[in-house]
Amino acid sequence: MSSWNTPDAAVAHLADQASVRMVEDQPAAVGPAAVASALKSFLVPGVTVTVEVLESTVHGPVVLNTRIDTVKTEGKPDQIYPVTGVFVVKNGKIVEWADYLLN
Repeated sequence: MSSWNTPDAAVAHLADQASVRMVEDQPAAVGPAAVASALKSFLVPGVTVTVEVLESTVHGPVVLNTRIDTVKTEGKPDQIYPVTGVFVVKNGKIVEWADYLLN
């Protein structure tokens, strides 16, 4: 999922009014421009994100995936986040997305 590192490409998968909650205790970003802005705030120079999807399950329009998100910052130890992502997809676009950290 290299599109994490190119937010303008990543938001091509979103519906016009998509709601995306990347951090479970913060408000969702709504719409591709807001989501791209939120992604860009994480990706300062020297920071990249890798995403390893471990398992995906689909039930109608709902997609559930378990994954490992790794934030790599030059000169610092990697930050590793086990995550479950819940997506609602309609007409081929994500309309809702929420991520939950697994502890």
